[in-house]
Amino acid sequence: MSQVREFHLLHGIVLTKVLRNNNPTIRLVETDTSNAWAAYILNDAIIIYVKYSLVGKKTQRVEKTVWKFPFQPSELGKIKELRKSHDAYLTLVGGFPNIDDAKLMEICVIEPDEIDKCMDVNSDKTQTITVEVRPGESLRAYGPKNFSDRDKIIVSRNRLDALVIPGS
Repeated sequence: MSQVREFHLLHGIVLTKVLRNNNPTIRLVETDTSNAWAAYILNDAIIIYVKYSLVGKKTQRVEKTVWKFPFQPSELGKIKELRKSHDAYLTLVGGFPNIDDAKLMEICVIEPDEIDKCMDVNSDKTQTITVEVRPGESLRAYGPKNFSDRDKIIVSRNRLDALVIPGS
C-alpha cells in the first residue's frame, strides 16, 4: 500500500476542482522530486502552481483567518522559469491540521498579472504571500510589495471554479 502524504490531499483538492469544472488535460511538471511537486500544466495552455499552508491563524481583534505562504528563492526561480512558457497562476490552499476543519479551508488563486503586485520573483530572499479571509467576504492576498490595506488583491472565493482554461 502506498503512503498518502499531505501534499497528495491538498494538491488533490485543487486538481479535483479543476477537473470537475473544466475537464482539461493535466501534465505534472516535475520540480523538486524530493519535495512536493507543485506545477501542473493544463491543456498545454496555463500552469497552476500549488502551495499549501496548514497553519491558519485565527485573529482575536478582527474576526479573520490568516495563512502565510513563504516562497524560497529556489521556488521563485522556478516560477520565473515556468512563466517564460505559459501564464502561471499561484493556487494557495489554506487549511488546518485537523481534517475535520476541511469546511474552513480556502483556495486563493492569484492570476499571472497579480503575482508581481505581491512579490518579486527575481528576489534572492524569501518572499511571503499572506492570504486572509473574514466571514462572508472575499479573500485578500498581499506580499512585500502590496501590504497596505488599499493595495491588497481582492480574490473571489470561487475564482478557481470560474477559471477558464483555454482548450477546455
